[in-house]
Amino acid sequence: MCVATIVLGELYTWAYHPTNPAPVIQRIENDFLPDVKVLEFDLDCAKEFGRARGQLFQQGISVSPVDLMIAAVALVHKLKLVTHNTADYQNVSGLRLDDWSTP
Repeated sequence: MCVATIVLGELYTWAYHPTNPAPVIQRIENDFLPDVKVLEFDLDCAKEFGRARGQLFQQGISVSPVDLMIAAVALVHKLKLVTHNTADYQNVSGLRLDDWSTP
């Protein structure tokens, strides 16, 4: 299993949201991170992000930049993006999606 650095940023955002973030941060760092490969948002991902966003702009479709960055990492690494939020990703050309909440 892989996780993009952008997704980690989102996890840490929600971890720091409560008054006492320590238990959630500990779970991220001790229970989650050791079991996943962390994928950086690098130059290839930036290029893919720009390509995908430009293509969507041409179609008059707006997608959250953060979601597109996550999609770009999956596309560059030829991975399936697993999310429950498939609606935000459905228009990204070439992206393979899997909704983790459906059996």
